Amino acid sequence: MKENKTQKEKQEIELLIEEGESLQVEFKESYNSKICQDIVAFANSKGGKILIGVTDNKKKIGYVLSNRIKAEIFDLARKCDPSITIHLKCVDNITIVEVPEHDEKPYSCSFGYYKRFDGISQKLSQKEIKAIFKDNTSESYDEKTIKNFNSSNLSLKKINTFLKFSEIDIKASEQNLGSILASLSLKNGPFLNQTALLFFAKNTAQLTPQSQMTLLSFKSINKVTIFDKKEIRDDLFTQFNEAIFFLQRHLSQQAIINGIKRIDQYEIPLEALREAIANAIIHRDYSLKGTSIQLEIYPNRVEILSPGSLHAGITTKNIGSISIRRNEKIADMFARLKIVERAGTGIHRIREVLKANNLRAPQIKTVGPFLKIVLWRPVSSEVSSEVSSEVSSEVSSEVLSDTMNKILNLIKLNNKTSISEISKKINFSTRTIEKNLKKLTHKKFIKRVGNTSSGYWKILK
Repeated sequence: MKENKTQKEKQEIELLIEEGESLQVEFKESYNSKICQDIVAFANSKGGKILIGVTDNKKKIGYVLSNRIKAEIFDLARKCDPSITIHLKCVDNITIVEVPEHDEKPYSCSFGYYKRFDGISQKLSQKEIKAIFKDNTSESYDEKTIKNFNSSNLSLKKINTFLKFSEIDIKASEQNLGSILASLSLKNGPFLNQTALLFFAKNTAQLTPQSQMTLLSFKSINKVTIFDKKEIRDDLFTQFNEAIFFLQRHLSQQAIINGIKRIDQYEIPLEALREAIANAIIHRDYSLKGTSIQLEIYPNRVEILSPGSLHAGITTKNIGSISIRRNEKIADMFARLKIVERAGTGIHRIREVLKANNLRAPQIKTVGPFLKIVLWRPVSSEVSSEVSSEVSSEVSSEVLSDTMNKILNLIKLNNKTSISEISKKINFSTRTIEKNLKKLTHKKFIKRVGNTSSGYWKILK
């Protein structure tokens, strides 16, 4: 019996190593006193295992603790505030530090407060500590147990697709399915959790109808005429892929010359779009029945609405600077798929990618129970005319010239736009732009706030 148990433990360790670092697994080549940071991070999160004797690229080099180092690790855990209980064992020359999830959050060590974000133990600021632990200590939707749901309800095809894209060199079968689900943290004892259902169920729509996604493309900048529509009632990975295919079908590509190479790139970089879609799936509130994620494509923008209000302590201004995950297990699964960066950097990355491509910053706001992110498309002269006509009809019945309408439209899209940028986009000299700006200011359609370099335009009508 002891031999069988040892063999089983070896197989479980091999599986953990093959799957790589994650929300609940950390690799260390050797012991270091900073291990207390990871102990605290796991205690503040969902618990986890630290494997000592494994490199970041999954190579087993082995590491057996001496009695002195064992005592030191126990002492580090005991000196955390509050004290943390850990378990130590050695399997196949790999030392495993097991840290259960603890109830007296937040925990800290001599280096500060840490929390686990996918495969990284991240230090928290005071603002993050308050925001994360104010109302986020109860069990989240994605980790809830489903007692009437077992492995017979799962699709082996979906699981193997996930393993392939996660670069995990294992093929799922009826024999090893239980071990794979356990190592992916998709089991609570003998039962599966909601994340297993959302990723691998044979019929996701029937079991969780509120997990669907609606894809829409409109001919005009408002919601008058639908050009294309698709409902996705399937697992979360399929939803993500279908959303990206839909965007690729409806967005234009442009040629970028990089040195001697010609690169075809979508008008909104796919990297930003992927992050935005993944962010909507990861952070949505799956307990809100009768809702769906909505992806809406307009001639001048892409809008993504995700059900769920912001966490306490998070606002549309500081979102992206504070890392809070509504669904940590779902986030971990997307990190394994290499779809999102670890440590909750999605919004920040979107901003950086758009800035690097000289595109307008994303707009983020709450709309009732939804969070909306708007990614702006480059404005063509055709779209500019359409938007400007709508702007002029909304703002005032007074007749403006075509040039002034175009300028007003560009200011509405980006109130920090410069005279030279406007000149390039509508093909008029900077002198002509200046004259029209003066007319718009005189007619009290716009007002300049601040100086030339750091100010912005304010629309008055």
